Amino acid sequence: MCLGAVAVVVLPVFGGLGAAALREIAGGDFGEGGEEAAESKGSPAKAARPWLRAGAAVLTLGTGSSLGPEGPSVDIGRDWAHFLDGTALFRGQSARAGGATLPRAAHATCARRKALVAAGSAAGVAAGFNAAISGVFFALETALLADRGGMGVADTAGGSRVGEAPLVMVLLAAVVAAVVSSSVLGDDPAFNIPPYSLNSTVADVPASWLLGLASGVVSVAFVNLERTSTRFFAFLERDADVPRGLLPAAGALFGSLLVLARPEIAYRGFANFNLILRGFDGAGISYGAAALFQISVLKLVATAVGRGSGLVGGILAPSLFVGAALGFGFGDLVQPLGLGLGQPALYSLVGMAAVLAGVCRVPLTAALLTFELTQNYSVLVPTLGAVGLSFWVASAADPVHARTRTPGSPAEGAPGSPAPAREVPLEGRLVPSLAALEGLLVAD
Repeated sequence: MCLGAVAVVVLPVFGGLGAAALREIAGGDFGEGGEEAAESKGSPAKAARPWLRAGAAVLTLGTGSSLGPEGPSVDIGRDWAHFLDGTALFRGQSARAGGATLPRAAHATCARRKALVAAGSAAGVAAGFNAAISGVFFALETALLADRGGMGVADTAGGSRVGEAPLVMVLLAAVVAAVVSSSVLGDDPAFNIPPYSLNSTVADVPASWLLGLASGVVSVAFVNLERTSTRFFAFLERDADVPRGLLPAAGALFGSLLVLARPEIAYRGFANFNLILRGFDGAGISYGAAALFQISVLKLVATAVGRGSGLVGGILAPSLFVGAALGFGFGDLVQPLGLGLGQPALYSLVGMAAVLAGVCRVPLTAALLTFELTQNYSVLVPTLGAVGLSFWVASAADPVHARTRTPGSPAEGAPGSPAPAREVPLEGRLVPSLAALEGLLVAD
């Protein structure tokens, strides 16, 4: 037992050290600065970046740090996008575009690269959850929504539209990723969805709205905690002269100490997630509301610290985990009130979507992912309201910080992160991507 506890603490530390070493090999970080360093070294260095990032993610997640696998999948797709953009095939397209004015050629190159990034994002989510539709909407809400022009801007050169090819790429990438994933891993859903029921729309929908508001508050707490963690580790590197290569190990050590209190928060594939969805631990003992709330808080803290320290992993799966624990605990708490509410498992599904929408700012993806996992339309009735309220609370509490980076990328200011992204006004974010989805033309 003592040896097992030592392994729980020590292994993530070695994983953090290994991830930091691979980051240095990749050019100093996995953000834009690392890309520039890799480009200065030539194609071999650029080609190695996706493999190095994948190795860092494997070391981080394989040793149990509290992050998610979908973020690295998206970032690996981004690295491949940058690599493919420099190949002869795409250089030929740039040369043909060079016949137009230089700004138009530069715009075409930028749009093509964003399309490749979006395709990688869609593939990562579709493969991770065996959910192709959610992958498509994830790409629309993250990789493409951050641009004012998006995919729906007309390109009058040659009468073509920028919006057509990127959307086709996103759709094909999501479908191919889902097919490959199901062929290798099977057609079963990513999670083992427990039995649940929507007993009374009159009672369950308002209760879900309350859960949505609570999920929004939790989402805001997570974002602020992640920022605080990022600033703290930046302070250690800048003012306390702690070597940057030790920071991920420090974050992993902190998370592993929390794992000793609650082993469920460690990354173990989706095994721990399925325990939360059932509401019972490995011994078959019911968690109860208090334990589930404790698990959600510890998972939130461990994930935020891991991200701030520079560990390689995403926040999509941890957001779902926190939402599931919060939702099941909420269901356990309100069940004795005698209002004829649905089973706690219903609220775990609603909480998953609501926290995901609030943390990652992807409300459509969150709602559709719940539907794809359950294959049940009725679950959308309480989920949509909860997702909308959580998204509203998170946006109202932080209106400027619309997440222009993908949810898997490093936290802004964290070791290995790119420079802060240009902020985009909220009013310029929704219409272009919806227009692209419908194939319409939108003037910038």
